[in-house]
Amino acid sequence: AHRLYRNLPAGERHGRMFRYMLERLPVDINDDELIVGRVARREPTDADNALLETLREPTPSAADVFLHERISSDARESAAQSRHYAGYIMGHMTAGYPKVLRHGLTGIRLQVRARLARAANDEERDFCIGAIQTLDGVIRLARRYAAHARRLAASASASRREELLSIAETCRRVPAYSPRTFREAAQTLWFIHLNVAQEVSGYHTAFCPGRVDQYLGPYYDRDLARGRITRDEAYEVLACLFLKYNEFEIHSSPQTLFVGGQHPDGSDATNEVSRLCLEVSRDLQMIHPALCVSWHPKLDRGVMRRATEVMATGIGFPAIFNDEAIVPGLMRDGASREEALDYVAGSCVEISVIGKSNPWVASGYVNAGKALERAVDRVCRQESPAWQDFVTAFKEDLAEALAFNVEMTSAHDDAKRQFQRYPFLSCLVDDCVDRATDMTLGGARYNPTEPSLVGLPNAVDGLMAVKWACYGEKAIPVRQLADVVRRNWEGEESLRRLMATQPPRYGNDDPEPDGLFVELSNYWYTEARKYTNPRGGPYQPGFLCYVVHSQFGAETGATPEGRKAGEALADSIGPVQGHDTSGITAMLRSAAKMDHSLFMGGLVTNVKFSPSLFVSPADRERIIDLLEGYLSTGAFEIQVNVVSADALRDAQARPEQHAELIVRVAGYSDYFTRLPTSLQDEIIRRTEYATV
Repeated sequence: AHRLYRNLPAGERHGRMFRYMLERLPVDINDDELIVGRVARREPTDADNALLETLREPTPSAADVFLHERISSDARESAAQSRHYAGYIMGHMTAGYPKVLRHGLTGIRLQVRARLARAANDEERDFCIGAIQTLDGVIRLARRYAAHARRLAASASASRREELLSIAETCRRVPAYSPRTFREAAQTLWFIHLNVAQEVSGYHTAFCPGRVDQYLGPYYDRDLARGRITRDEAYEVLACLFLKYNEFEIHSSPQTLFVGGQHPDGSDATNEVSRLCLEVSRDLQMIHPALCVSWHPKLDRGVMRRATEVMATGIGFPAIFNDEAIVPGLMRDGASREEALDYVAGSCVEISVIGKSNPWVASGYVNAGKALERAVDRVCRQESPAWQDFVTAFKEDLAEALAFNVEMTSAHDDAKRQFQRYPFLSCLVDDCVDRATDMTLGGARYNPTEPSLVGLPNAVDGLMAVKWACYGEKAIPVRQLADVVRRNWEGEESLRRLMATQPPRYGNDDPEPDGLFVELSNYWYTEARKYTNPRGGPYQPGFLCYVVHSQFGAETGATPEGRKAGEALADSIGPVQGHDTSGITAMLRSAAKMDHSLFMGGLVTNVKFSPSLFVSPADRERIIDLLEGYLSTGAFEIQVNVVSADALRDAQARPEQHAELIVRVAGYSDYFTRLPTSLQDEIIRRTEYATV
């Protein structure tokens, strides 16, 4: 396809290549499957590799040359020093599933054809032609599955024959046309999810199923009333759908699935499918999809009860997101209340409006730990510096790193506009069809870039440690401090322990460090909001870490809060590991003091509880009270690990006996034994709360 269509305009080229692929992908249906559509993989053969060599771009590629010309040597050098990371992976958002359920791909195709008829220029025509090709390709793939199911039915047992014929009828109808039943709607969701991922990369880049309970709820109610389905049958279909999402597991790309939330009139949107999703997640105990609850003050208490039952399994689900913080944050950048209520966390905690957004996330990380390291080294060389000089130097270094990050991220954004198109996904994102503009070119209604600051709690505790040790207790002269941390505390273990334990520290409801955290988080927000991306969208900062707090930590020298070189930085807005010594309530009070609604780039509040706190219904009621108390302060999100540090240490020592142990890492869950040791150690060091 690459050779065949290489001379076509970009939109049509990508559209025809995608259709070519879908018309040739092998179709396969496993025994007992009710939802079909294979995530097909195999190792490349020698012939494949030989073909790939003939298609390989010259080195450097045109995209590499394009980026090199637009990124300064200073920006590249700052990235090489781990002051920041910039790049881009498509995804981290949710397509407009309601649009497909309402119109089917055939209806969307009619809309594209109507837009083609009034195209004003070649670019608009190119978009429409490419989009039509992709829609036809997805419809064709589904009908190939229908034909395959009919072939299998001919030799199947009587019970399986009935299932296969039902699958064939379903795939003949959807996603070409709007579904009529719960089963058809569930199959539609999977076909769209699968093909969005296949268009972009062939595997998965954190595209998210979104609000499955809201999509399927009306079909469930109607089928139940008409006797077409039972609750147990709906449970089985949902379980099959969850299993399909988990076929992407090998790549560990989080796929968030939300339940709960509210209608535009403020009433609770919980339905029976919400409860079924929680039950399926509890019973399957897989890392995908990553279940989330949209919380608001009127949320059915039963949802939270089921949520704590799932948490008690130890899989780190569900994360609890707060409408009261997120909806105002999205409305600040122009979303209507109705749009803002329909939000998703794009894989971890990065927020965008479903079916209307092309957010750039996982593309801009800034290292607060490195900014602190550089600030200490620079200020300690000055004559008689004041403590405030350290704060000022930290801010200046942070702002410079962010500016370099914006430069690099913008170059990647421009490169995507130059070299890539996603016509199928663009059909499912408002307002790309109306504008006849691919999402890479800014066709979506909302186009934010969401950079994240990593390690701010380390910077706060480090600055407080400098103030305590150099200006309060006089434990070390300022001019000697940089040399001590540069030597990674060698020969200064007693001093390191003092600076790690004695100064005021963030996470203990202490006004001074908490106030500094608020000041610096506001500074991060203000600096990021100065920028606009090439698609015309705003910068929406956050504190998402994913695994970058471990990666940045490995490249960051020792810092004054007692951290040694190479150790992981703090996770998102959580305290430095082990520095919260005043209890869970004090820690949550500290985290709640900043304005969480400012940070649509997302933030995480990770807490680790002893399993003993989840034993009885009464225990879990106290947990619910704690979680809802924190959310009622305006907190953005909270997520729970229910596992003991002793169990984690045993898993490190005997990984073969703990292969199925799942933990919450940052904004996502993963199998503990396959995490790098640095991340395992970081999770173990988090404070474990045994009382609430």
